[in-house]
Amino acid sequence: MVRVIERTTAGTIAVLLSSLWQMAASSLIKTTGGCSTVRLSGTSSHQKIEGVYTRLSNGCYDGHNVYYNADVQGYLYYFRLASGESTWAFGAHSCSRMGYVMVITEQLYPESVTGDWLEAGEVMQWHRNEGISVDCHNEGTS
Repeated sequence: MVRVIERTTAGTIAVLLSSLWQMAASSLIKTTGGCSTVRLSGTSSHQKIEGVYTRLSNGCYDGHNVYYNADVQGYLYYFRLASGESTWAFGAHSCSRMGYVMVITEQLYPESVTGDWLEAGEVMQWHRNEGISVDCHNEGTS
């Protein structure tokens, strides 16, 4: 009986310590400016990040380029995965080849979003998009 109580007490203490650690880590993340989602606002209806093509999970792939439709609500969501791959996710998304919403809850910092933001011209010539801005967007994330 005493051993059971000792084990239960030790387990309770371990759970409490774990909870305290998670709360402390969460507080630290908030104070250092972490973002679970980064919102990219832009002026182009189609945007991509240079060098990311077939490994993306969202969008349309025509064998040469990946297209991302940002017309809905005027912005894209960009996530950098722990594996080093990147993907786009949309609040709402429609595409002729595939279309779904991917939810990723991972801390991300605006300064870690790198690369040249490009937009498509009329003849699919990609050029730098000067209208891109980056900011935190944590609404609706857990």
